[in-house]
Amino acid sequence: MEDIYSNKKIHYHLNHLLAIKNGKQPFPVRMQLLPTNKCNSNCTFCAYRLPKSLNTQRFNVKDSLPLPILIETLVDFKECGGRATEISGGGEPLLYEYRDEMFKTIIELGLNYALITNGTLLSKELSKLIAPNISWCRVSIDAANAKTYATVKRTPEKYFHKAIKGISYLKKYAKNKEFRLGAGFVVCNENYTEIYDFCKLMYNEGVDLVRLGLIFHPDKEAYFNPNVIKVSSELAMKAEQDFGSKLKIYNMIKERLNNIYSDHQTYSYCAMKDLGIVVGANAEIYTCCILAYNSLGLIGNLKMKTLKEIWNSKEKKAMYKNFNPIEKCKYMCLYEFKNKYVYDLLFNSPIHKDFL
Repeated sequence: MEDIYSNKKIHYHLNHLLAIKNGKQPFPVRMQLLPTNKCNSNCTFCAYRLPKSLNTQRFNVKDSLPLPILIETLVDFKECGGRATEISGGGEPLLYEYRDEMFKTIIELGLNYALITNGTLLSKELSKLIAPNISWCRVSIDAANAKTYATVKRTPEKYFHKAIKGISYLKKYAKNKEFRLGAGFVVCNENYTEIYDFCKLMYNEGVDLVRLGLIFHPDKEAYFNPNVIKVSSELAMKAEQDFGSKLKIYNMIKERLNNIYSDHQTYSYCAMKDLGIVVGANAEIYTCCILAYNSLGLIGNLKMKTLKEIWNSKEKKAMYKNFNPIEKCKYMCLYEFKNKYVYDLLFNSPIHKDFL
């Protein structure tokens, strides 16, 4: 199975890298859509709802992307060379009032698409629409049983069973041979003792992969109970030993902890902003999900200009030219390792000098 979280995926886009190295600002290959900020969960670790989080500055729970802007933006994205859309939140994307129109437009345009969802709204009929052509999906479970799920998500316990049912629907109706069905587990103080049981449950449900991460809390490492890191790491290792033959376990606990300890950037170039953009439910475009709903990452407003107009504008070009993560990004970044990898590839690696 391909390592879908590998830094080396950038090698699929060597022409993109060549353009960047030559001082150009190529159109991004990926667009993350946050169509709505409404949610039927209230996760304790949600970056869009945690006080003091960067993502709360321009965030409004009532925001929802107008359908004409959504369609126009998808068409522009395709025409400009965009290839893939990742649909997430913000909120729960399947609560978006124009959900079906969104997926139908993406499918008609022939874009690759992926979905991050809590899975509770994945009915049989909706899965028949979404699943046949989807590239990958990650269902955020974050617990091994209904009781803990209700505590972490602050929802009724029955939502846990709905999410598990949603996984089975995706698995049943997916037709893309490359499709990968994943489940997410954000480690926090309420759930860390259940990592092994979670992996076992996903193994039994026939999930292809799980991703284990850590909450990015504004209090950083001070947030965690004393035993969280040690116990979660041990349980993740045990799960890999017992289930790793059939279940791909992406253990990102150590990487995320390094992100938290770093809490600022040491490199002057950010590759992620040149590879992808984020479209918020407020119709604003941002450089990445870390700076989504924050003025630091704001590129433009789709209510005032189209995606094409924004991308080709003098203001955007100047912003990108002067975007220095050392100055801008004094915060935890989940793209840190990817950015460092691309930075070395572009500016420090003699191995690729003949290609780039």
